Amino acid sequence: MTIKERAQMREDVYEDYQNGMTPTGIKNKYGISHSTFHRWKRQYWSDRPLRKVKTPTNRVSFEQMSKERLREIGRMGGEAAAKAHREKKAAREVAQRVLAGDVSAIAPKEAYEMLEALGLEVDEMNVQAAILASQAKLAFEGNQKAAELIFAMAGERPVDKKQAMVVTQIINPLEGWTDEDLRKLADQ
Repeated sequence: MTIKERAQMREDVYEDYQNGMTPTGIKNKYGISHSTFHRWKRQYWSDRPLRKVKTPTNRVSFEQMSKERLREIGRMGGEAAAKAHREKKAAREVAQRVLAGDVSAIAPKEAYEMLEALGLEVDEMNVQAAILASQAKLAFEGNQKAAELIFAMAGERPVDKKQAMVVTQIINPLEGWTDEDLRKLADQ
């Protein structure tokens, strides 16, 4: 694009902006970024007066509306709120079914083995238990957010962050030992 074409595009953008087009609309029409638009606005158009685009004045205040219209608006708002409530409830129910589902259906074999090692019975092994076990593993590896989640799920909120950090700072007495050292220890 030549300098002359770029200057013409800049003028076309300015004209569309003056006529009420939004920066997003301009970006989509001309293929320029928001930062380019705002840089042009600051660099080239700051000294030009901006034409005010008139907004429609057919709006009516609530005080001027009839009682029937106010009831209708209230009814529509109530229906929209009820619909949103139903959708959230349905999503919650799906999430609860997923969490209560069989862990072997979606979790890796490692998660199933971890739950067995924790002493859970087969009927207790659900997705929620697998998630909690994996979060516990992360907490022992030093993930403070995972430790806070475990406390919250158990109904024990840490008094402060230090209590959550206690879990993440447990020292492994065998850390740094090689497999050979551990075998020798097991043979003793």
